[in-house]
Amino acid sequence: MTVATLIRTFTETESSAINTLNLATLPMVQISYQSNPDKVYTYEAAPDFSDLLVEMISTEDLEGQSVGSTVARAIRSGDLKEVQV
Repeated sequence: MTVATLIRTFTETESSAINTLNLATLPMVQISYQSNPDKVYTYEAAPDFSDLLVEMISTEDLEGQSVGSTVARAIRSGDLKEVQV
């Protein structure tokens, strides 16, 4: 049985925008950005997007996928909705 990674910290080489993705409490997603890694934003993820995020952070090699662009598109499209905590 394979256990999915639920928290991943990215180096600036892996993502110039995203510092940490925490999926431990899906559908709630916690994101910190490279520009201010101490500030954590909480989003509610659509089910299909949750699956994509789990797959993305479980992959060693992102194969040209931009984590920051993926998150930004999801926020614009409503697949990630910010939750005020």
